[in-house]
Amino acid sequence: MRADLPDRIEPARLAEQGARIEGRVALGGMERLAPLLAAEAGDAEVEMVFAIDGRGLRTVHGRVRATVPLTCQRCLKPVACAVDCDFHLAVVASDTEERRLPEGIEPLDGRDASVATAALVEDEVLLGLPLVALHPDPACNDDLERWQGEGKAAAENPFGVLKEWQDKRGRN
Repeated sequence: MRADLPDRIEPARLAEQGARIEGRVALGGMERLAPLLAAEAGDAEVEMVFAIDGRGLRTVHGRVRATVPLTCQRCLKPVACAVDCDFHLAVVASDTEERRLPEGIEPLDGRDASVATAALVEDEVLLGLPLVALHPDPACNDDLERWQGEGKAAAENPFGVLKEWQDKRGRN
């Protein structure tokens, strides 16, 4: 089992050391994610490799894996959404450095020496969530058919009256 990650990390220093860290971060402790959770959540498994690349950029390459309990927007019951995403960041100290980053590498604000680990992981979890949480089976909502109506009432076109009116006008 992996250990908890430290509360704060210093990405620039870790990049200079060529460090690799692995661990977990509690999903329930993430301020922006917590209101979205439909049930008590577990941990996000995190792997991060820090390095200095050929361009001299201090980089963080990592992977986040988690199962996030969200609310299915079809049946309003909990649904487990798997998040498994890779991220590639570069520590930047100015807007100029940020604009010079190569495509595919996102900026990590390095103006402060340390970064909150949970916030870094939370960003990646939020980016990895589906736009709309749904169970894979559309039949998860037993009431869906009742809400949509049944038989003739469901088949009626609300613009049918206009069509009839247009047809009558065309005959005159």
